[in-house]
Amino acid sequence: MVSDGAKALIKLALSQLGAPSVADLFHSRRALGQPLGSAIGRQFSQLKKQHSQLSEQLTKTSRSAKRAEIQGILEQVFLQQQRLQEDLRTDHQSLHAITQTIHPFNITTGDWQL
Repeated sequence: MVSDGAKALIKLALSQLGAPSVADLFHSRRALGQPLGSAIGRQFSQLKKQHSQLSEQLTKTSRSAKRAEIQGILEQVFLQQQRLQEDLRTDHQSLHAITQTIHPFNITTGDWQL
């Protein structure tokens, strides 16, 4: 087994055998996915906090007009949360597809694919 630290073997594989550096591909894929996933996570946390605050306001409010207003906002926040969850699923599916494409072996058959 060879780790990222085996510099002579990596140099041989890259220069003489033309093998791709899987570690570089892994780090590139991670760098590609992290900003979007983090942004979605932050937005979802903010919406979750907003939903919690609005729910608390709703329980404390007795005026029907104000309750209806809060209910409407709660529904909008809920829809935004659902959209973000779908965006996160799409992001994960895309990153998984990239991983399968750049992986040196076919995950199903084990055959070399690069």
